[in-house]
Amino acid sequence: MTDTSTFFTNKACRYYPCHDLEEINCLFCYCPLYSLPRCPGTYHVVTTKDGRRVKSCIDCTFPHRREKIPEIFRYLKGIGTMSEPTWSDEEKDLESRIQARWDAIAKPIDSLGKFEKLITRIGVIQGTEDMHLNHPALLVFAGDHGVVREGVTQTGSEVTRIVTENFAKGRATTNGLAKDAGCDLFIIDAGMDCEPYPEKHFVQGAVIDRKIRRGTGDIAIEDAMTIDECKAALRAGEEAAEAMQEKGADILAAGEMGIGNTTPSAALIGHFLGLSANEVTGRGAGLDDAGLERKRRAVSLALTRAEDLTDPVAVLAAIGGCEIAEMCGVYLYCAKHHLPVILDGVISLAAAITAVRIDPDVQKVLIPSHRTREGAGSFVLDTLGMEPVLDATLSLGEGSGAMFLVPLLRMALHVYQDDGTFTDSGITPYTPYERLDQKPENQAEGKPEEKR
Repeated sequence: MTDTSTFFTNKACRYYPCHDLEEINCLFCYCPLYSLPRCPGTYHVVTTKDGRRVKSCIDCTFPHRREKIPEIFRYLKGIGTMSEPTWSDEEKDLESRIQARWDAIAKPIDSLGKFEKLITRIGVIQGTEDMHLNHPALLVFAGDHGVVREGVTQTGSEVTRIVTENFAKGRATTNGLAKDAGCDLFIIDAGMDCEPYPEKHFVQGAVIDRKIRRGTGDIAIEDAMTIDECKAALRAGEEAAEAMQEKGADILAAGEMGIGNTTPSAALIGHFLGLSANEVTGRGAGLDDAGLERKRRAVSLALTRAEDLTDPVAVLAAIGGCEIAEMCGVYLYCAKHHLPVILDGVISLAAAITAVRIDPDVQKVLIPSHRTREGAGSFVLDTLGMEPVLDATLSLGEGSGAMFLVPLLRMALHVYQDDGTFTDSGITPYTPYERLDQKPENQAEGKPEEKR
């Protein structure tokens, strides 16, 4: 039995005894997540009547109330059991050399913010100070889901095939984004409910057959696939990533197409992070209140069925999807072969957290693109310690968010590669008194109101 009493009397808090302003809901004594570097909730920084700047969690969406203590501990357990990736001394040394090169460029220290961190990470993954983004490739995996029968979507599963074939014809939304990003796009049938497509080779302009089965089982009442099918899907994803690397790809992105696939994604995230169906289930492509309740019920039933499973592959087979499993295989391959891979939305993040549970070193090669509108995605980003540079309320999926990031990464890389140094310009270099990722004690003081 966990002792929760200490969570609600924080005598170390500088505001103890608590201020009594009704409009402030201070959680230093109320929420065990409040002091975490990455609180998963939403808070405002506000000014008290005596001029102090404090967090107010009135709008927080995380269930931090006392009656939700079990959910809090499940979330903390999800973070606590997340193995940290192991960085070698060589990788740490390379990161330092890349950072020194950034600091030598004739501009203020850390002035490209998160982009400097992302380019540095790509260099460490590729194992070079001269990182490159010459040949990005996007793999889009398609699959159908039996859980659609539970009424968790606006449209029927037949739409999966229609949109997938539009990808092959160059008419899907992400086709244009990939073209503008200079990214090759490949569309793969991982598990659509249709006959296999004839194309077996990795070519553009056709649906590539890597079908595991014709749609998954209804995860509310049965497993999505067998263990053997799940392992086959993981291998198919790894083979797809390998084919891209053989074609010269130096950075990958994985997207998906599958009506109903936010439901298994919510279930996977809920299972691996110890969160409830209500916390991880969103409206997907757009559900009314009744549809949202049906979806929550389906996710809850899936979580109950899988609650005793500890092997991540078994979990993926029980409550995942064919396209999610093949995306997971991509991430596993990238971790083994030092290939950076850009994440997309909530389905991509569900595959990522699954892959990290299988192999913690997967976390080292993941590049976040955006903060998805689906709240479950933020739980994964926060758990993995990732801060994406884009927060544009995207929810399309299909690799679209990753495509928005690629040109921005290239622009940042051009600065790293081409800009003159302080020495070149005859300027006295800046001294890095405070790094971007350092948080001074008085960080919250004197700043304008902000919302997270």
